[in-house]
Amino acid sequence: SSYQAIKDLNPNINVIQSITRINSDNAIDLIGQANIVVDASDNSSTRYVLNDACIKMNIPLVSGSAVGLEGQITVIKPFVSPCYRCLYPVASVIDSCRSCDNAGILGPVAGMIGCLEAIEAIKLLTNISNEFKPLIGKQLFYDGLTSECHLFELPP
Repeated sequence: SSYQAIKDLNPNINVIQSITRINSDNAIDLIGQANIVVDASDNSSTRYVLNDACIKMNIPLVSGSAVGLEGQITVIKPFVSPCYRCLYPVASVIDSCRSCDNAGILGPVAGMIGCLEAIEAIKLLTNISNEFKPLIGKQLFYDGLTSECHLFELPP
């Protein structure tokens, strides 16, 4: 498991393992002691729950998603950058978009987005952001078909 792999790498790290579905009733309890939240969920309702909890608890959120041959990632820093709900205020717009259910997902694309999320989390946790700035206020879009990345500034 990832829990054991992390503990094997660093036995002094505090990892809290929870095998439960996150929802608006338990989100604060699940993330309340976190320094950072990395979202790798596959649905917009979970993203909204994580966003709202992170904003309330003032915890940075690394959010990534992928479908088909495309993926995107952003870092949401509460009260500094636009939040997920700010970017996508209407859930029905997100839900009407392509999903893994109707468009599929190429595993390596999800892996690529996951690796990018890990890099952003490391930058935030190690405070090397003076030299290597995290994607706060920016969104990186990855196109697996062309192998191109595009970086966009998000509206304030």
